[in-house]
Amino acid sequence: MEQFEKEHREAFPEDLAPNASGYPDMGNGYYSKKLRYASWFKFNNAQRVHYNLLEALPFVLTLILITALKQPLAALILSCLY
Repeated sequence: MEQFEKEHREAFPEDLAPNASGYPDMGNGYYSKKLRYASWFKFNNAQRVHYNLLEALPFVLTLILITALKQPLAALILSCLY
């Protein structure tokens, strides 16, 4: 991220440096252009895993809540397994 410090300070003088983790670049933006292909590939796979969990979570939590109304032990076991 050090390679972007000068450019970041020109655009945002109140900030000291760009975010160390590269946020808000989610793998296909400005910072990721500088990644090697293997690093870019691993980063995008990690992003996909993260978003897959976030996309499924509301559905799973809703089903656990509904199950817990009739079968609390089953809901507990299934939620722990999840």
